[in-house]
Amino acid sequence: MLIHCTKKLLDELKIVPSIAPDDFDPMFSWRANIITINRRKTVVLMCDLSRYVVVLYSLKTKDFKELNKRIVEATRNTLLKEQINPDVIDRYLAEAGELVFVKNADRSQTARLNKACDDVCFSLRDMDDGYSDTIGVLASRLLVGSTEKDYFHPNEKMIEDLQRFGIEPVLKCRAFELTARLSILPHAATRKIIVPADITFLQLHKVLQAAFGWKDYHLFDFLLFEREGQDEADVELVASEEDLEYRHGNVRLMKGVALFEYLPKYKYLLYHYDFGDNWQHYIEVTGVYDGFNERLPLLIAGEGNAPPEDVGGESGYEEFLEIMANPSHEEYEYMRDWAKSQGYQEFDFERTGRWVKHSLRW
Repeated sequence: MLIHCTKKLLDELKIVPSIAPDDFDPMFSWRANIITINRRKTVVLMCDLSRYVVVLYSLKTKDFKELNKRIVEATRNTLLKEQINPDVIDRYLAEAGELVFVKNADRSQTARLNKACDDVCFSLRDMDDGYSDTIGVLASRLLVGSTEKDYFHPNEKMIEDLQRFGIEPVLKCRAFELTARLSILPHAATRKIIVPADITFLQLHKVLQAAFGWKDYHLFDFLLFEREGQDEADVELVASEEDLEYRHGNVRLMKGVALFEYLPKYKYLLYHYDFGDNWQHYIEVTGVYDGFNERLPLLIAGEGNAPPEDVGGESGYEEFLEIMANPSHEEYEYMRDWAKSQGYQEFDFERTGRWVKHSLRW
């Protein structure tokens, strides 16, 4: 694997770079730079062919002494987070060979590397588990390209490039099938989704927001149960440290907590969104896949409309539906315009499927 280092990184490594070969496979060629994020030294790598990003975040002095090992580990872990088949990853690393550090001398690739560094900084806002591989995955989901005609997502390009090895499937990961029901008698909205087992509960929150058309305006939490119909939750996962102060029992901050830590042992979940309007989504683990081979997250079924944001709870939603069903109502035009301002739309499977598919990109 060829690592084209910036002068700044070479100075940090205190090494004399090797001579770059005239011919090299861009799939196994990476550009590398060192930047400081939150006062932490961070190495950003970008693949020449796909512009895929791998990040080594918060490096210590000892990490730079064995950077070869750290880069291989980070590449493996990031591709695993990308849901790549472990056999494909092993083949890629074997074909790439030993790491060779050379001086970066390509201006156009340097410009692309600088863009990748900017994307890494941008992606940090969505990182909730502290692991470098998550930053790389997020950064690789951002569009790159010089013109509108040649824009692409580096993660999709990397998956396409990995098909050269002929190992099927290229995508393979453990996953959970979740059936979520927002019950508002006599109305109901149901969504069935499949998500990777290693995403966090904060990421699941994003997927559920997309699945039900919410706008992420309000507070939320997750309650976990071993058995259906329990009065008290076995585990409560909250989004902020302030929530910990007035909760009792087995309460934990959900930051960095992956689904597989609790599922499928806890088969029933309550996703509580907007403590004012009090929307309660009852979720059941209805499937466990050891080797799912499609891009995730994925919406596989759904029916029913979810209410607009800030409608006023169940009673407000009932009034909203009554007015919207009667064009001659004196408040109809006002309510129609208000609903539009809230982004309210009736459930459409294809559109919602796109939202779910891209829900972890931002």
